[in-house]
Amino acid sequence: MKQVLPLIALLLAGCVDIATVDDEVLATAESCAVVGGIWNECSSPCLGTAKEVCAAVCIAQCECMSDVQCPLGYKCRQTAAGEPGACVNA
Repeated sequence: MKQVLPLIALLLAGCVDIATVDDEVLATAESCAVVGGIWNECSSPCLGTAKEVCAAVCIAQCECMSDVQCPLGYKCRQTAAGEPGACVNA
């Protein structure tokens, strides 16, 4: 049993943490920084949408200005070019 625990710890260390908001998987702080995105611990869940009313809550997410600032497998959800957006599953 003692030999199995380090192996399990090694396997878990290689896993990537993810967060979900409304069934959208968000990038991690590390994967966001690697591609030039901006990690925001207190971002709006409505960022990059055209919602007129949005709950005043914070979510941690990768913010972007274009798809190249999002990790592989993500796209920049924006309402208009030049406006900040959020990286979401492609």
